[in-house]
Amino acid sequence: REREKERERGRERGGGKRTHTQPDPPTPTTVGMAEASKALQEVLLAEDSYLQEVLLEEAARLADALVRDRFYALAEASPVAVEDVTSFLDQPKHLLDRLNIPAPLRPLALPLTLPGEVARAVSPLVVKSSEDEAVLTAARAIYDQFTQAAAENEGEGGGGGGGVGSVLSSPQLSE
Repeated sequence: REREKERERGRERGGGKRTHTQPDPPTPTTVGMAEASKALQEVLLAEDSYLQEVLLEEAARLADALVRDRFYALAEASPVAVEDVTSFLDQPKHLLDRLNIPAPLRPLALPLTLPGEVARAVSPLVVKSSEDEAVLTAARAIYDQFTQAAAENEGEGGGGGGGVGSVLSSPQLSE
């Protein structure tokens, strides 16, 4: 029964004739891309590769910079200053200090003081640094190079959709 269905599908597609299409002959671009891909796989798959360490460190720096950049953008969009929020959330802790609550009883007030602790821990993430700017600028330049190369590759008929450009499309990097 399955074979009958397969034959029927084959007839619908090819009119019952068996046709064989030849793959496109390799071009210098596809050969070069295959060689580059193979070399990159050999380098990245090797254990204890210096390149892997550098890429991992830079990826971590980029992730940190992106998180701080998004927190900074969120804080700038907020109508209330981060310092005001932190100060407000610290009020329960200051109240406990003024009332001289003994240390063994302070954990009972944790639901009141925890938001202030979290706000103090997050507030350094809202600061924009020159190092973060440098990392984001370098990442944007690399992103632009990849998208330009992908667009040129697609323009040469190098594939439709799902290429490097679609993988690297990131609103954070393309600003």
